[in-house]
Amino acid sequence: MATSNQSFRISPRALELVRNHAQRDYPCEACGFLIGESTGGNTRVTSIVPVPNTAAPETRGRAYAISPQAWMSVEKQVDSLHHVIVGIYHSHPDHNAVISRTDAEALWPELVYLIIPAGSMRHQPPVAWRLDADTGLIRSCPLEVAP
Repeated sequence: MATSNQSFRISPRALELVRNHAQRDYPCEACGFLIGESTGGNTRVTSIVPVPNTAAPETRGRAYAISPQAWMSVEKQVDSLHHVIVGIYHSHPDHNAVISRTDAEALWPELVYLIIPAGSMRHQPPVAWRLDADTGLIRSCPLEVAP
């Protein structure tokens, strides 16, 4: 997996909220939406919207799912504020932020996917991933924490 030349910037507060959500939902995977703006492949996250992990209870420690109802509700909420969903985040309990096969199969090229290590790996860095629509390659994005 290669590195993308597209940037991913997240505010310190948004990253803190994602990390807190990941630890709160541990040992299950936490998930939610990244809200902000995206121009020319450069993404800036200003806020997040946590949502329930609706994966089957026995798989929530290694998988996440977002219900269509949650997706539609968040989309309406951010549209009314003139923001956009720029990505999805989820945690990897007791694992690093390497994208899994399950994660890779669910990627959309328009979105950034932020993976946050949780539990015993919580001090490892998060990684942002993007699917290149032209090549089909999954690439990590340089991650910048800045307002």
